[in-house]
Amino acid sequence: MGQTGAAQSHLAHQGVGVGDVFLFFGWFRRAESVAGCWRYAPDAPDLHVLFGWLEVDEVLPVVTQRDGVVRRHPWIVHHPRVAPPD
Repeated sequence: MGQTGAAQSHLAHQGVGVGDVFLFFGWFRRAESVAGCWRYAPDAPDLHVLFGWLEVDEVLPVVTQRDGVVRRHPWIVHHPRVAPPD
């Protein structure tokens, strides 16, 4: 599931499309339980870890509007990212 609205427009303006790869990374440190509470281990090194990736296979307009009528793909109509708030 990707982006809609302004975020989707931003990606399109940057030329993101089929074959592009998104890398997901984060900052991690070893944690330990001390007296029932969690804390970062004092001498644990900071780690920047690549934990996932996603390759764009296809770009679909999730929501389209034609003749004043908003249409959503049937398989996505109830997904929280695009479903109407009501």
